[in-house]
Amino acid sequence: MRKILLSILTIGFVAIVAIGATVAYFSATSTVLENTFASGNVTLGEVWNLPLTFGNLIPGIEQSRDAAIKYTGTTPADIYIGMANQSGYAWYDPSTNISKMEFAIWSAEDGIWLVNWSPVKNILADWIKVASNVNPNTWRHYTVKVRVYPDVGEEAEGQTNVSKLIIHAVQAGAPVQLTGAPWQQ
Repeated sequence: MRKILLSILTIGFVAIVAIGATVAYFSATSTVLENTFASGNVTLGEVWNLPLTFGNLIPGIEQSRDAAIKYTGTTPADIYIGMANQSGYAWYDPSTNISKMEFAIWSAEDGIWLVNWSPVKNILADWIKVASNVNPNTWRHYTVKVRVYPDVGEEAEGQTNVSKLIIHAVQAGAPVQLTGAPWQQ
């Protein structure tokens, strides 16, 4: 019995060695030098018809202006806008939370109203996404409308406001990455 067991083990060992020897593989290794990894960038390019100028605003009557932004980065991006008062008459008073004007933004490429008559405080308080997943070297065209509320009294007559429009682009799908509201920038 012992001889039979020893014979079976010997045959098994020889079989394993034979199978291992016949399953051998050829192999080679090569090293390729100077692989390059470059990150993309998010860059805003030219603007057309900016800054916007609205004059002779009359309560209840809307005015519109067309504008465009060119995105020149190398990776798709989302574009946001915000606004901050620079000087002059305040169309929004944060102490009373009263807006005296409203605005609307139309996207020509998307064929939709991004903002449809919203108090001007919203563009001062929040970042408004005006484009998603914009490809490199792409123009985005907008129509911006403003309208002074009909109940604004003579206090607004002859007044001027200068505001800065802040255009911010981030990698598509990323958060805005700015701290605070646009009026704090």
